[in-house]
Amino acid sequence: MASNYKFIFIISALVFLSACKKDESVNVENNNINLEESRIRSEIYRYMLTVYLWNNQISHYIDTTFNIDPETFFYALTYPELDRWSFITSKMEYELLEKGLYFGHGIMFAYDEYGDLRVAYVLKNTKAYTSGIRRGWKVTKINNLTSPSYEQLNKIVGESFYKVNNYFEFLDNDNQLKTIYLEKELITINPILLSTCIPHNGKKIGYLALINFMGNNIKEQLDDIFNDFNFQAIDELVIDLRYNVGGDLEASQHLASLIIGKTLQYSLFLKFNVNSHLSTYYPGIVNDMLIQNLPNSLVKPIERIFVITSGLTAAASEAFIKGIEPFITTHLIGTRTQGKPVVLLPIELKSGDYAIFPVVFTWENISNQSCGYTGIGVNCQEFDDLTHDFGDPEELCLKQALHFISTGSYLSQKKRALGSNAKYELKGIHSMIGFY
Repeated sequence: MASNYKFIFIISALVFLSACKKDESVNVENNNINLEESRIRSEIYRYMLTVYLWNNQISHYIDTTFNIDPETFFYALTYPELDRWSFITSKMEYELLEKGLYFGHGIMFAYDEYGDLRVAYVLKNTKAYTSGIRRGWKVTKINNLTSPSYEQLNKIVGESFYKVNNYFEFLDNDNQLKTIYLEKELITINPILLSTCIPHNGKKIGYLALINFMGNNIKEQLDDIFNDFNFQAIDELVIDLRYNVGGDLEASQHLASLIIGKTLQYSLFLKFNVNSHLSTYYPGIVNDMLIQNLPNSLVKPIERIFVITSGLTAAASEAFIKGIEPFITTHLIGTRTQGKPVVLLPIELKSGDYAIFPVVFTWENISNQSCGYTGIGVNCQEFDDLTHDFGDPEELCLKQALHFISTGSYLSQKKRALGSNAKYELKGIHSMIGFY
């Protein structure tokens, strides 16, 4: 999600002007038109024709009076060959997200090396955490479904609303069966899983684990973390993005600036592409992002960074990796990233109770590179070690980084890590915040 108010203002004006024109798609012989839903479909249609990245795949002769619900209508306009991410939701869910809030359980799930679904993390200050659920627990059943897949999670966990209850069965880390009932609650999104300084062979290793680039105060939190890294005078830096599904590109830019801003101020971080209509008639409608010299940018230069990734690493986190890669040696450890080189623009409709999140931009770094639709490969393939906590030097991915820092090489592996075999298809709001 990119915060570009100039873009949103111009697009809103364009759609408003188009709304003043005669709607050529109206079927005057249809006497059973639901006028409210027709207005919703018309507004969705105008926005998609104007801003959607693949608007050339949308017909200009669609009858918006045809009786079809707005959700089905929206998804029928998307381009399934490349677009796995555009979605429609309620205004309430969007407005909560804007405030850094979400109705859910605060649990993220991931696959282990055997393909079993496990708890990747549990947000603190949630009912799930106080009930004892911890990283590494194996999911055996959710509601009536045994051993659910990632693709089934969206449907079986239910909508993001209060009084939605779910029944979970887990095998805990002692292989004991645990049965837990949870009601969804309003959660304040905190993207910081852990920040710490790890002493290792006479060096100070800064470690930061981020689950997304969301939340109202993420920039302030990052400033505080790097203020501490400066105080500690860290020698190396590990950024753990294995569960970072994306979020606000400005926060991604902020993190990059905190790392290299002192020496590379005003360097191009990211540039953007829009559809041919907007690029032709409204050139410069979206601004490039530049590296900034921030007050808490690292004072002591570092020569390289280590980034931990997985198939859940997507969007703004991939943009961070590719945006910073031309300027500093970047080592990736884990498995290939998701491959989401696009930006969704949130648009709250004037009609009805809907907000749409269509794909509007693609991004590239200074070298005209993105993550592509197949993701970014790694330098060292390693398992997501769900048996150890974040920041534990024995956790396999972090252990590889520390070994390279000490020896200049990675540890040999006994077996190959799951890469493209781990399928993660997060839908809707989950694709932006990660947890359920």
